[in-house]
Amino acid sequence: MKYKDYMIESNVLIAIFMGWELDNSFPDKDKVYRNKGSLELDSTLKYHKSWDWLMPVVDKIESLKIDGKIVIPYITIQGFFCGVNKWGVYKNDELVEPIKTWITGGDFIEPISKIDGVFHTVVEFIKWYNKQKL
Repeated sequence: MKYKDYMIESNVLIAIFMGWELDNSFPDKDKVYRNKGSLELDSTLKYHKSWDWLMPVVDKIESLKIDGKIVIPYITIQGFFCGVNKWGVYKNDELVEPIKTWITGGDFIEPISKIDGVFHTVVEFIKWYNKQKL
């Protein structure tokens, strides 16, 4: 997958998680998203490059509860690697479901920056979270 396609797909995944909906009233009906009066093309979503867009996603993740358990992603960024070394579901400050993930710069981004690391971690979390909802 090309970098641009990966970013668009990932931004759309986050947008849907944050309540954006596909708006079918435009000619580019598969590319326009609406949220609270705002419109964005799938290619103009800014979760991958703006802390102002990304941090509300982190806040939403930190406010989630699954079966009464709090979900907390701990993000570690070391050089070319972004890791989630204590990512999991917590209840009463006790880890009840650990999830370990490491994301390298790989084919897309070298070196990985802090915003890239948080962005990729959020994307992986949302993929995991969506599976839990099924």
